[in-house]
Amino acid sequence: MKIIVVHILPIHKYPPTFSILHALNDLGHEVQLITTNMSSSSKSICESLNIDVINLETKYNIKSNLLIKFIEMFKIKKAIWDIIENENDNNTLIWVFDNSIKFMKKAFINKRYIVHFFELYDELRYYKKLPYPKINQKLVCRNAVKVIHCEYNRSFIAMAKLRLKRLPVTIPNKPYYNISFNKNSEITTSKEIRSLMEKLEGKKIILYQGLLTSERPLEEYIKAVEKLGEDYAFVVLSGGKNIYEGLNSTNYYFIPFINPPYHLEITSHAYIGILSYYPTYNEVSSPLNALYCAPNKLYEYSMFGIPMVGNNIPGLTIPFEKFNCGITVEEVIEDEIINAIKNIENDYKQMSLNSKSLYSSVDVKKIINKEVLNDLNIGN
Repeated sequence: MKIIVVHILPIHKYPPTFSILHALNDLGHEVQLITTNMSSSSKSICESLNIDVINLETKYNIKSNLLIKFIEMFKIKKAIWDIIENENDNNTLIWVFDNSIKFMKKAFINKRYIVHFFELYDELRYYKKLPYPKINQKLVCRNAVKVIHCEYNRSFIAMAKLRLKRLPVTIPNKPYYNISFNKNSEITTSKEIRSLMEKLEGKKIILYQGLLTSERPLEEYIKAVEKLGEDYAFVVLSGGKNIYEGLNSTNYYFIPFINPPYHLEITSHAYIGILSYYPTYNEVSSPLNALYCAPNKLYEYSMFGIPMVGNNIPGLTIPFEKFNCGITVEEVIEDEIINAIKNIENDYKQMSLNSKSLYSSVDVKKIINKEVLNDLNIGN
């Protein structure tokens, strides 16, 4: 089957997109990717998979002003539609991610398409800061051959909110790459990072990787690890600004963004992984995204059997308790975090094995083949 994957904005910042591309390729489908401003490393990965890439160079990005966004959106729309309108509907499937729906013309609802959500949205807008025009989320989802969410509870919430006849398929944000990494992998990304990791050798690395935002506070975790002493190191791996350097912690270290999947070289050295999610409120995204979080780092940590610590929300408490692979704290304060780390250390070997069980519990390729594509009756 030919599958056109549409993902506007650079895909190296969206590891779940890479997982879908890898899985579709391994399932033997002809995959074409339409994206924008693709990095050289992303191009190399797609070339290695023989994925046909249409890379649209554009001035559009999240920080662009409204006029540039407006002009560039029409250019991107036209470019995408020039490709899609020539496809045979009976033999081609369009796989569009939620951040790309606004770049599709309305006529795409008459095509065969899947819509894949990274987030729950109270509203889908063309421009976040403007209330109008809005995208008809119900219409887009009801006309899709499949709707996908990345977390079990989000699928039910979406079905109820949008009054869908069928439950969306849940595909967790588990990494799926054609490159494997071992525990304590060699650091190949840069000499500076390799030097840092050599400096930290022998220390118990408490790792947070991901965005640094108000929704994901880390200050108490950093202070807790500082109090634990020099045998520990708190490491942040993020593409954001180093907002915690002012804490003056003697065992806090910051590593800038590394292109996936090579960030996993750093992950492989972690002793305990940190997850932090608090609801934020705005006119567009739902606060339920934080409560029912769907972090790819849940699986990036568990890939290496790394136990985890996080705050008490359903998206973390449920998998932690089901697999006994992590501990959530009722109140995110230094003493409770320290107790959680100590409790993990008292049962580290078993919790590490349990963490690996969490990782093994999800088969992305099987879900896509059985629950997404199997009953579509689209020509091969």
